[in-house]
Amino acid sequence: MKKFWLFLPAAAIALMGAGCAPAATNDEPYDPGADDEDADKTSETVTLPADFPADLPIYPGAELTYAEVSETYGDSASFDTSDSMKTVYDWYNETLTADGWEKTAGSEETSISAIWEKDNASITFSAYVIGNTTSVNIGKTVYDY
Repeated sequence: MKKFWLFLPAAAIALMGAGCAPAATNDEPYDPGADDEDADKTSETVTLPADFPADLPIYPGAELTYAEVSETYGDSASFDTSDSMKTVYDWYNETLTADGWEKTAGSEETSISAIWEKDNASITFSAYVIGNTTSVNIGKTVYDY
């Protein structure tokens, strides 16, 4: 019986390690569309909702990929552009500051994020690069206080 109790922990450890294999590595850059061979190759045109807030600007020349107006979650949009992350961020910083928004937070490392506030609302901005495309998410939240 004593040998059984010594065997049980050893078997458990062996079984835990049995599923551990070295992770597969791939030196190819990530292509989000490469894994979806059945994806429809035609893209649907996204347009801003008619009631999208005028003070939440969309970067000039950007390809809009998502837009929503929501009382519950705030208004938001996503878009892609071939311009650099820094160029897009600088445009938002200049445009929003000129419109009276005050930058209250931000970071500029491998991605860029920032928050501007005015009155009872905030605008959030985040950007990152995949390949040669800068993807941007913006959102506006109005606070009830």
